[in-house]
Amino acid sequence: MQLSLELNLYLISCPDKLIPVIKDAANSVPRPDENYEVVVSIAGRPDKNMKGHAIILYGSRHIDFVGKNVEDTDFLLLDNDFDLSLIKSGVSDIISEPGPDDRLRAAVINLIKRCYFRRRFELRDYMLNCYYKMSDNMLWTKDMKDLHMDVNHFITDLVEKNPEEIEGKHEIEIYNLDPNDPGCGESDRYVRTNGLSSSFFESVPDKNGKKRHLAVVKSPWFDRQGRIVGTIGIGKDITELMNQKTRFNTFINSLDYIIIITDCNNKILQINRAFADTTEDAPVNGKPIDVVLSEYFRPSEEYGKNEYIRIGENGTSKLYWHLSKFSLRDFWGEYTGNIYILEDITKQREQSQQIFRMMRTDPLTGVNNKAGMYDNFRNSEKKGKSSFFFICIDNFKYIGNTYGHEVADHFLQDVSRLITEVLPDADITRYSENEFFVILPGSLYEGQVRKFARNLIDRTSYISGYSDAIIQKCQMFIGVLYDEEMSEYIDTIVKKAETAMLHAKKNNTSRYFVAYGSS
Repeated sequence: MQLSLELNLYLISCPDKLIPVIKDAANSVPRPDENYEVVVSIAGRPDKNMKGHAIILYGSRHIDFVGKNVEDTDFLLLDNDFDLSLIKSGVSDIISEPGPDDRLRAAVINLIKRCYFRRRFELRDYMLNCYYKMSDNMLWTKDMKDLHMDVNHFITDLVEKNPEEIEGKHEIEIYNLDPNDPGCGESDRYVRTNGLSSSFFESVPDKNGKKRHLAVVKSPWFDRQGRIVGTIGIGKDITELMNQKTRFNTFINSLDYIIIITDCNNKILQINRAFADTTEDAPVNGKPIDVVLSEYFRPSEEYGKNEYIRIGENGTSKLYWHLSKFSLRDFWGEYTGNIYILEDITKQREQSQQIFRMMRTDPLTGVNNKAGMYDNFRNSEKKGKSSFFFICIDNFKYIGNTYGHEVADHFLQDVSRLITEVLPDADITRYSENEFFVILPGSLYEGQVRKFARNLIDRTSYISGYSDAIIQKCQMFIGVLYDEEMSEYIDTIVKKAETAMLHAKKNNTSRYFVAYGSS
């Protein structure tokens, strides 16, 4: 991209006959770009505002102005007194007895070209100097021997040396390096050899010998003929960023949580030590997080989409994890990715499950209470038919009133264990103080159901450790509801089984009665 320039051509004391020729020549100058124009002005004498532009001076009246400004202003003299010393001092050209001919046109064109390129390079040089002064980055140029040619304030401040103490010196001398230290020579040679811009991470010591870490871009330095004459470098001090990264890595690696950082496409950028231990240091960076999570965790069907389960090393224990997701944004609030946190909630989940079990379990016998019965029935498939037992310990209060409540409690516990032994696959509930409700899932033969009932009654009659009075007075009665549809309401089923139990108490010496479910 070219600089936009306005180039002024001043005609001082020029004869009228020459002015059209000069203007025509000025307008015919080939332009290397469309970003500049030539403005021709006529004046009787030069002044300081013309400095830095092109001046055509007729005669020798103002020759002193030429001598004072020839270093930064381009002059064409139209004078019969040909002074060779002026050519030597830098005047573009001198024409004696000028006329409207090709010689004058050529001289005007050359004057404008010279002025254009000088101003262009002056402005670029000034712009480069301003950039060197304003930039917070380290800037430098080096020649083919790795000697510093130009440096900015960053380097002078870093080593506390004047530019004169740095320019023309090798970095070994500038940074007080060991003579055997390769420094940045290898990267400089790489750029010069390949002729391509390249990025590097390099370190240099400051005045106290403390390392400063730089993200560096180096480019070959070309002359106008395309020859490499050195290197140009720009370095961003990333020491604090690296320190922050180190502190951040130390922090996330100290957590018991699993931390996963992804980009905008949810591909993994970074993980912490906790997850690396889980994956046994398997490479996961660059992979989609969903794919990686599925390799080591499976969604929990019990607790929702943000809950995951991982089987323990013993192959049986479950480890519960909760997944949280947060958006990452940069300084300007732009979305840059996500951070995922997996928290091991196994203890909390086990405590929750324990509390849940306590809420639905009878504390004396360890079987279901009514809440547990309703919950189990609500979560059952309710397909097909099952059989149901309603069990009552008759005259149970007699034990507590006669032998005390501790004996009564022990007796209930023994009865509960007996029911569990006889019906190991059943769902058992302590329905009231002295009553149990039992669900036998699946369709059974009626003979099997009767056998279970007789076995329970017979074994209750021989429970050891209790007086004959307790055994004879506190007998077990069972109401059996056989082959009932599970689709019935549980309260309806309980009522039918209880009715069968009452019938057994009144009318059946075998102490159990079988009622049949609805067809």
